[in-house]
Amino acid sequence: MDGKKIPVIFNTGEVTFVPSIESFHRSGNSAFADGYDMYKESVEVNAINLKTKRTDAELMRLKEYEERYKLLMSRIGFKLKMTKKKREKYKLDDFEVIVKDVEAPSLPRFSALESSGQDTIELHTREAGRLFIGLPRNESSKGVGFPGMKATSNSFRTMFLRTHDDNPYVDFSLIQSEMDLNNLHRMIKQENANLVNRLKNNAKDGLNVNILENKQPIKFTVSFKNPYGFLLSRLLLDFDRFARLVYTLENCSVFSQIDSKYRLQNMRKEVVGFYNKVFDRKHTILHESIESIRRSDWLSEDIKPERKANLEQVVSVMGTVPTEVLICEIEPKHTRRRKYSYTSDVVEQLKSQNNKYLGIVEESDVWK
Repeated sequence: MDGKKIPVIFNTGEVTFVPSIESFHRSGNSAFADGYDMYKESVEVNAINLKTKRTDAELMRLKEYEERYKLLMSRIGFKLKMTKKKREKYKLDDFEVIVKDVEAPSLPRFSALESSGQDTIELHTREAGRLFIGLPRNESSKGVGFPGMKATSNSFRTMFLRTHDDNPYVDFSLIQSEMDLNNLHRMIKQENANLVNRLKNNAKDGLNVNILENKQPIKFTVSFKNPYGFLLSRLLLDFDRFARLVYTLENCSVFSQIDSKYRLQNMRKEVVGFYNKVFDRKHTILHESIESIRRSDWLSEDIKPERKANLEQVVSVMGTVPTEVLICEIEPKHTRRRKYSYTSDVVEQLKSQNNKYLGIVEESDVWK
């Protein structure tokens, strides 16, 4: 039986044994790091138990064996228990099949999804290209530039990433930017629909006109790394279509050159105004006094004096956020806050607490 192998299921580096006797049997494949051989010792212990009188050394051997046996059994039981839990964790409720133990651990190893290629946006008009790139101040005739679509996407990304801080001012700025984006996109789509109807009226009279397009549209590379960048891309594509429709109707003499220029300038102002508003909101939430705010600051019994003073100062200048935003009944379309469960306790306390800062306060001009 000397060749009997005992699987090593733990290392006694965690529990340091001081052997009761120096002469215990050792084995190279022992479950213990110090080589204690449970099988050979069990033979010795059985022989000792048959004796009516035992020496002190034999009693020490018995005690040592009992302690080792208890520890070994507890570790075996722990391993079996964890194996059972693992199997239950990965049980497929809708099927009778149970995932094998060797397969279940592979689930956490799934990595994040990545794009296999380069995302691009294709534009036909110079006006849309300018809105994509932006206008540096040194290139502006009036010395007033504006951020392009990529810069605006980065502003959205900054707000999106900071939603994990559980700062209601960040949530509010992102929600308002979403609303502005949706309203602007809706307006451009409606204008496009109106212009298409003007073309259809010509078709009813027998004049079929194709929408002008660029034979060599320009492809711009996009790598937004946030979902809002793609919403901005759709907005810009519809603006590009708007410009093409305006030029098409001018080419058909439905619009005069002055009328076309006026329409394009007005729509461009709307988009640039939106870009600037998002850019300003990003810088607002990055201010030191606002960036440090957390929802937990509204819990009056827990807030520290210095944080309370900062909160009161910010509320007096900025106004507070709507209650629905503060207690997360209204959230941004995309947020990283949901990944952090600890924030749910704060929200529940805010809902049940009659807090002096709760309630809708008149919005400051900073948010408008």
